[in-house]
Amino acid sequence: MNNLFLRVFIEVQDDMQALTVANLLEKKLMNCCNLSILKVEKYWKIPEYFEVTFDIYKEDNEINTITDLIGYGWDIYGNTYIWDIKNKQSSFISDKIRWASLEHIV
Repeated sequence: MNNLFLRVFIEVQDDMQALTVANLLEKKLMNCCNLSILKVEKYWKIPEYFEVTFDIYKEDNEINTITDLIGYGWDIYGNTYIWDIKNKQSSFISDKIRWASLEHIV
């Protein structure tokens, strides 16, 4: 089983809107892996953002299954996948998401 850690940074007005986006991601991913939302909180570095973190367990090594479901335009750096809204060639499941990282914990 593979352990993954997903961090998503969302630009919304309040924690209820952040939780709505977190639930959207959870529903999208629940058919391909086991996951849990670890936290939804204000991001200390950028006050307009909320940080949502997920713990993800996946039976196989097909991490692309996850990335393909939630966004397009990921950059890969070893065991870490990075998505950034500044990449004009990218898109994500929600237009509220500004940055994301998916890390394969080895």
